[in-house]
Amino acid sequence: MVLHQQSTLDDATTDTVLILRQWIDRGDLPAGTDGRPAAVLVRDGNGRLSVLLASDDSAAPPSGDEDSDAIDRLREELRAAAGRHALSGESIALRPGDHVAPDAIFKDPAMVRFDRSENFDIGLLDRLQTNQDWLRPAIRIEQKIPLVVGYSIKGGVGRSTALAVLALALAKEGRRVTVIDLDLEAPGIGALLLGDRLPAYGVIDWLTETLVDGESADRLIQDILFRAPAVNANALAGDVMVMPAYGSKTGNYVDKVGRAYMPSLGADGHFSRLADRLDHLVSVVAGGDDPPHLILIDSRAGLHDIAAAAVVRLGAQVLVFGRDETQSWEMYRRWLIHLRRSPQIGTADENQDLRLRLKTVAAMVDDFGDPLKLWIKRSYDTWTAIYDEGEDAPYAFSETDEEAPHYPLPIAFTFAARRATLTDETLTDQWPQLLPAYERFVDGVKELLPAIAGGDD
Repeated sequence: MVLHQQSTLDDATTDTVLILRQWIDRGDLPAGTDGRPAAVLVRDGNGRLSVLLASDDSAAPPSGDEDSDAIDRLREELRAAAGRHALSGESIALRPGDHVAPDAIFKDPAMVRFDRSENFDIGLLDRLQTNQDWLRPAIRIEQKIPLVVGYSIKGGVGRSTALAVLALALAKEGRRVTVIDLDLEAPGIGALLLGDRLPAYGVIDWLTETLVDGESADRLIQDILFRAPAVNANALAGDVMVMPAYGSKTGNYVDKVGRAYMPSLGADGHFSRLADRLDHLVSVVAGGDDPPHLILIDSRAGLHDIAAAAVVRLGAQVLVFGRDETQSWEMYRRWLIHLRRSPQIGTADENQDLRLRLKTVAAMVDDFGDPLKLWIKRSYDTWTAIYDEGEDAPYAFSETDEEAPHYPLPIAFTFAARRATLTDETLTDQWPQLLPAYERFVDGVKELLPAIAGGDD
């Protein structure tokens, strides 16, 4: 057994799992039953470690040591492995009969496999203040109406501008698009499409009002949706309706942002969390009298709760924006390594695999020659963290596979995008400057979602 004198939480976790695997491999911890692992490693909000065993018959005496008290022996080894991160007393290892609510552990939707090993022998449950949704199951696999989420690990990559151009380009072709600004801490796409012409309220008002009364909040939606002025000014065949982050009557915006992520307890006794409320918002928009052909969500950048809910839990097609920057590739690699533990990765039903819904966007590429080739190489090197191994595996892609998540929809760098005015009658005059940069991106999204291609119904 390898122990670290000054261990971090990572070291303590590794050594604790090593002890559990030794006991499982010897047969001293029986395999789990009914889909339960043999043991669940719980890391509490402060980084203290404890273990819940699968059954009260767990922790049989180690081989050749029949007279020892097995559970005490296991606790002693786990304490030594976890060191200062061990939960105190006997709580370091409990059998179901010793625990107040064992089912709350084994049935917690945040519990995942510790790794992607074939046998589900050790589960991991992190008690986190934020970022739980990255590893939760999807609320639904697909939406009634195509849903696209724009996401980036860093800001400043042109994500909001690209989504705004996409919405208007589809409207030119007769599509009806609804755009939702969920970048609540740094709203942008609402201003790009609306300028200073705002509805009475915004998404932040809906999110906070749902904490009090969901039905009344839904009636606010008619005062949140607002037509992009460029639609009428340029006589576009379709429509772009925008739900900005805030409206003209929105007050106490900063306070509301702090409240928007709170869970609410419904009349049925179930908690409604941010992802549940966002899923409901999308359903309400999709279920209107004149529903859009496409719903576009501009997500918060970074490792944020909004991003986790929008990217992982809504069944959306996710456009993952990034520039060719070392810091971006490194953070994307760490993000993908985390997603590798998701129950939506490597599922028995390949049609539900999260990797099917992820597609990169090469943002601000200098040109579509060598710079794009270098972007693709670096993207492939990063995304292999989440690909399967072996040529016959369903998600083992080559670097040049255009269907793969890492292979991008490219957007060229252009000063025209910075100068573009997307809110008035000059839009049509600007398309000749904008389209060369965004055409492959727009066409690529239409290929991903054939239902939105073409003209009006």
